[in-house]
Amino acid sequence: MLYVGKNSIMKVKDIFKAKKNGGTSEYVGVFVGKDGAFTFDVISEKRYKGILTGSKIVAGFVVSQKPFDDCEAVNDNNADRLYVEGVVISPRISDVIYDVLHDFIVINCMERGAKWLSLKLDKNSGFAHYLASEDAYKLAGTTVEHIYFDVDVANFD
Repeated sequence: MLYVGKNSIMKVKDIFKAKKNGGTSEYVGVFVGKDGAFTFDVISEKRYKGILTGSKIVAGFVVSQKPFDDCEAVNDNNADRLYVEGVVISPRISDVIYDVLHDFIVINCMERGAKWLSLKLDKNSGFAHYLASEDAYKLAGTTVEHIYFDVDVANFD
């Protein structure tokens, strides 16, 4: 079951910090509590890099206003679109994390005021295969190494 905990809503200072920094990338971590509830929050780059090596964070992703370098099909550089990449999933967590990330990526972008998001994933990842069958995540393009999805955040169910 998916629960959004008290830490899931971005702090106002985080939103203003992102806008002030001109849309620099921010790292988001997904946590699981003792009660099994999942939450997310902005984390440091150091904590993000520790996801695979035993931190308390079970997944993470990077949110940016900067378009991807390698896929022109999804690069629509406007203030209403955010770009998510660098999805990292701990091997210690079950595939239930796919359901959690499915929602948390969009919720995070909603909280940042986005109307659209573009997602870049490794073409061979389990999460990419999972999203390929989801209606909300529309296939937007592929390269040799990556697959891209577009999501209408404003109309997400």
